Amino acid sequence: MPGYYFDLDDGDRVTPDGEGTELADLQAARAQALHMLGEIAKAEMQQDNRSQERIHVRDESGSTALTVSLFVQD
Repeated sequence: MPGYYFDLDDGDRVTPDGEGTELADLQAARAQALHMLGEIAKAEMQQDNRSQERIHVRDESGSTALTVSLFVQD
């Protein structure tokens, strides 16, 4: 199975994923990134009033395969 890496980007800093996760394909990685954004929105964005979060999904070669974003606009 391919490995994917989920780098968190809050607009101020990027936290790289050093471990990665084995998933069936890019669609599974997309679903995982969307799930992660939902968890971040519930747990963290409400506490510190962040207005954006991105997850850059890298493939095994290190290339960004997709980016999933969440923006809150007042």
